[in-house]
Amino acid sequence: MQYTFTFTPRMVMLAGVCLAALCVLLFVAGVSIGQKMAGESIDLNVKNIPKKLPAVKAPKLPDPATLVAPLVPNTP
Repeated sequence: MQYTFTFTPRMVMLAGVCLAALCVLLFVAGVSIGQKMAGESIDLNVKNIPKKLPAVKAPKLPDPATLVAPLVPNTP
């Protein structure tokens, strides 16, 4: 089945208006996003970080003999 698609002047005008509206919309969205990105600044001087981190002590490990003691059989 053959279908011939004809461009009427009204359809060409409608496509042109829609294309122009899309370009304007994308431009305005880009300007808006650019203004938001330019307004935000990254602060590298963070004042919440303490000058010295608290010392963390290593846990005291039990003596190896007490770890193995339950495994050793008790023989009198």
